[in-house]
Amino acid sequence: MGKKERAELTARRKAYQDKFGLQPTPVELPPGSTLPPGFVNLGNSCFLNSTLQSLTATPLLQALVTFNPPPDLEHESNLYPSRSPALTNARGPPGVRREWERGMPISDAFLKFEDEAFHARQIGKNTLTPRELLGQIGTKYEQYLGYRQQDAHELLRHLLDGMRMEELDVCPRRLAPLLCSPGSTDDQETKPPTARKNKTTQPRQV
Repeated sequence: MGKKERAELTARRKAYQDKFGLQPTPVELPPGSTLPPGFVNLGNSCFLNSTLQSLTATPLLQALVTFNPPPDLEHESNLYPSRSPALTNARGPPGVRREWERGMPISDAFLKFEDEAFHARQIGKNTLTPRELLGQIGTKYEQYLGYRQQDAHELLRHLLDGMRMEELDVCPRRLAPLLCSPGSTDDQETKPPTARKNKTTQPRQV
């Protein structure tokens, strides 16, 4: 686009804003705050980037991913991080390291990307590439592998549904050792009762 075309576009935009009263509102950042990083376009991947930008800018999500939830969540909500198989898969609060469990590729890629995005904001990094996350989503939903335009809301539903299904698949494996451990209440309740010895009834003599 040349200078003339750019000037005409700017003039039309200003005229449109004046006509409908759409003047931009300046935003002042708090002292010491930084802007979130931009996400590299992987080829018609605006639908992905806009969704990730919205999620990354959600304070509660950042609090859960970084294991710093509001105190009222501990007893009043099932959103507490320690109750999530995905959030506790080789992750944990500072000083806590849990084992990695296979079977949650979308969740692992999403949380890894969110960790990188939050860290990038702290250090002032400008860009991130969501290539790994897009690849994992595309492994389950093939329409995202063709570099075609997609619907952002549909992507969000697929992302959330995919992570939820992974957690549901992992939950039985995590619960099995607890249910089968010695002294477990559930183990005792599910254990078949010991067969009683039947006494032989002697016929009565008249």
